[in-house]
Amino acid sequence: MRSAEKDDPSPPTLEVDSPYEARTLDGPGKGSARVDVRKVMPWQGTGFKVRLIFPAGQLEQDCEYTVRFAAQAPSPYARIDERYASIPRNLEVRLAVGRSLGLAQEALVFAQPREVYLTLTAPATGPGRLEFGLGEEPGEITLSGVRLHEGCCDVMIRRFEHGLALLNGSATSPFLFDPRKLTPGDSYCRIDGAQDP
Repeated sequence: MRSAEKDDPSPPTLEVDSPYEARTLDGPGKGSARVDVRKVMPWQGTGFKVRLIFPAGQLEQDCEYTVRFAAQAPSPYARIDERYASIPRNLEVRLAVGRSLGLAQEALVFAQPREVYLTLTAPATGPGRLEFGLGEEPGEITLSGVRLHEGCCDVMIRRFEHGLALLNGSATSPFLFDPRKLTPGDSYCRIDGAQDP
């Protein structure tokens, strides 16, 4: 398993484009960080004006990777009025290799810690980095347990009264489901996805 906390023991780095302002605070441990975003500008289509960067090891172009982390942040809208305290903040996550930037995924961050799993695709082959875009709203945000490993996280199973629904959300990676291990003793036949028995 490729891990941001195992591949490189160095802490994440913070890059901030002017006139944005942010600083790192003491984080909760390896693979973790706390950032205080102090000044943002009107939204410019991306939160990557404030970037928290973790080393990602060697990446392969067009391969899928799962990033897992816990995120927590008080709502930046609570300072407007307490009625808005439940509105979450947004963050963006992408992989990058050199000057090649991968497509970003977004996650909502709430006041209570929340585990997040996202599938990202490497834009090129080479030493990579995992970038968190934190510049959409001001305030503190905590990321912990940041881990990156090869493969798609969008593999799901749902049991029904007389069957199973299996989903491989990967665009590029096959996944072999073994129903005998998922539900020992039951037998199934495959049906066309558009079929209704």
